[in-house]
Amino acid sequence: IYDQNHHLFALHEAKTDWRLLAETDMNDKALTNFSWEEEKYSQLWKEFTKTITIKERENKRCQRGHLPLKYRSHMTEFDSP
Repeated sequence: IYDQNHHLFALHEAKTDWRLLAETDMNDKALTNFSWEEEKYSQLWKEFTKTITIKERENKRCQRGHLPLKYRSHMTEFDSP
C-alpha cells in the first residue's frame, strides 16, 4: 500500500509482520519485484471484475452514489485494460 501524501509504503509479505518504509528506503531491486507482483495481481483483479460484471445491470448513477469519482483514479478496476 502506498501513501502518496506521506510518501510511505506499507508492505506485508507472507508469514511476516507488516513493515512501514519511507519511499527513500525502497531500493531498485525491491521496487522492481514489488512492481511485477503488483502488476500480476492488478491484472488478475481486472479480469475478475470484468468476469463478474453484468453489462445489462450496470448503473453508472448508482455507482457514483456509492463510489465518488475522486476515488476511481486510485482503483485498479477503473484503470484502462
